[in-house]
Amino acid sequence: MKKKNKLKKKISLLLISLEIININNIYKEDNTEKNINKNIKFKQLTHDFKNCYQNQKHSFIETLKNIYIIYKTISINTIDQKAQKLLRNYIKNENDQQVKQYLKKFHYIYFIKTEYYHQYKSLKYLNKININKVAITNLYIISKLNKRIKIFFLIKYLFKYKYI
Repeated sequence: MKKKNKLKKKISLLLISLEIININNIYKEDNTEKNINKNIKFKQLTHDFKNCYQNQKHSFIETLKNIYIIYKTISINTIDQKAQKLLRNYIKNENDQQVKQYLKKFHYIYFIKTEYYHQYKSLKYLNKININKVAITNLYIISKLNKRIKIFFLIKYLFKYKYI
């Protein structure tokens, strides 16, 4: 059960990063039917994810389906390019305005809009996890999903690495 909760948390944090980058893409792209359909699919993904994890009997196969949908969302929406740009800006200057804006949105969505609000004080003051590190790590993961290793890299990250 503990591993399942960590996996759920990692996926939800990854979805927060995707949501932020996707929101930025919506405003910069024209509202063609293709872009609108991409955004509808992404919203459906986040909605399905939240609903399926409320069910305690959520299966491993459903988790893999969600991981695959995340991967497809990243590759279809060219979110990886935006993540790469943010990472380059972060490497050049940690105080870059776009990076600050991304981190600010990540904090807002994580602490205010999601279910983690009740943990705000414990995370903020006890520093159990460094939210900025998680946000930047998610950018790195998203940017690597356009490489050859693709979905294997995502699965390895979700099931192996322990920053949470």
